[in-house]
Amino acid sequence: MIFLRILLTAIAGWSIANGGSVEPNWVLVSLGLCFWWYLFSTASSTRLAVVESVLIWFLSSYLGLDWLTVIGEDARFALSLLVALGWGLIAWLLRQFDVNSLGNLRAAILAGGVVVFVEFLAGRYPFGGFSWFRVSYLLADSPLAFVSAWFGVGFFSFFTVFLAVFLVNHVSHRKNESFIQISFVLMIIAVWQFIPIPNFDRDVTAARMNVLAIQGGVPRVGLDFNSQRAAVLNNHVQGTILADIDISTELISKPDLVLWPENASDIDPFITSGVSNLLQQLAKRIDAPILLGAVLRENDYLRNASVLATDKSIETVYIKQKLVPFGEYLPFRSYLEKWINRFEKLPTDFKAGEVRGIVSINSDFDAGVLICYEVAYDKYWEQISKDADVFLVQTNNATYGKTTQPFQQMRITTLYAIQEKSPVVVASTSGISAVINSDGSIKDMAPEFQSTYLSADLDLRSYRTLGSVVNLPLQYLLSLWIFLKVLMSLFRRKNG
Repeated sequence: MIFLRILLTAIAGWSIANGGSVEPNWVLVSLGLCFWWYLFSTASSTRLAVVESVLIWFLSSYLGLDWLTVIGEDARFALSLLVALGWGLIAWLLRQFDVNSLGNLRAAILAGGVVVFVEFLAGRYPFGGFSWFRVSYLLADSPLAFVSAWFGVGFFSFFTVFLAVFLVNHVSHRKNESFIQISFVLMIIAVWQFIPIPNFDRDVTAARMNVLAIQGGVPRVGLDFNSQRAAVLNNHVQGTILADIDISTELISKPDLVLWPENASDIDPFITSGVSNLLQQLAKRIDAPILLGAVLRENDYLRNASVLATDKSIETVYIKQKLVPFGEYLPFRSYLEKWINRFEKLPTDFKAGEVRGIVSINSDFDAGVLICYEVAYDKYWEQISKDADVFLVQTNNATYGKTTQPFQQMRITTLYAIQEKSPVVVASTSGISAVINSDGSIKDMAPEFQSTYLSADLDLRSYRTLGSVVNLPLQYLLSLWIFLKVLMSLFRRKNG
């Protein structure tokens, strides 16, 4: 029996990790969730339930976050442990709530609520949180992802955990009525997919636009990306010139906006006049504004910014709000620099912006801009969802080139495209750049380390989905419910 539980723990961890692979399989991830719940619900003690949950999710995240070895094996271990401890907390809370004594429906609802509660905390603490390994993200390719458009990405985590618990509990009871109830639930899901999603109309000044995304490429992969800054800038200039030649021969449409990725110009255009002039001349040549990612220097810190260049001026229009701890700024700098040599490559901290990423383009439309890591956090989608006519993502994946990281980031972005029922254009320095349809499918994609461009004719957003509106409020409500249950449990223990 012990051997069987160890085997199931390993299978569950491996199956869930598949959600982070280059070509994920939602069936395997779903089976992994089911195995986790089976082991949890049959554990003989709270300690065993917690330990097995931690082991399953440590294994899955360790395998899924293999790209962190570029930074260091210690980073991969630490973040995998952080994810695993979150699931240890989930297991502990569910045992404190005596979930196994509840009826199947109540148990499934409670399990889903606890997962959302812990994911809510994990997306905020420590150092701003780490949301990369959410259940919903692991299942972005699932046919059930349409639930995100109804109730949001957070609720999709709730729903998938609910289904796993509901199905496992019913199957383990082995009663005829269990299979009838399962069939009923599956029938509801099948019909649900064809019901129109409630939406809220938006005012738009135009119906369509064209975005030209440039993937200029980088000379080489790795952490020394910043040392290649002149070459990277030149690559994106040349990529834009080549696209302009194709525009002049009518191979592609004339763009309303040219989108360059994050870090396309790590040479500050406000300090280096030659770069500023080059950008303005290029915008004049292609007859469209250029939205580029640039690193700006302000006093003793740096800014990761989106800069809008026209033929007449350049201006900073957005500054990245969600900075990567230990990547864009160093907590406990005075201590860590003494002990970990690689932090010498991060001599200056970036400073976060404080204004949402809504950028007005020629007064014709408003673009909602996200930079790299921000795509994995509900908050930044929420900030721009109401007013964005189109969603644009600027990212630099050169550090993690030829790993699973760019593919994981792309799947996270596709899930939010489903939530918003809106196309998303992604521009990456080295790939993967893509045009994502409103159903989450990939319309066009540029392979890694290929200098190219993507020309996208897009329908501007004429409405917001229900999921876009209620995503965060539902997470707050579910988290508040679980928090109150925790307080009530503590109160009973104190007085019991």
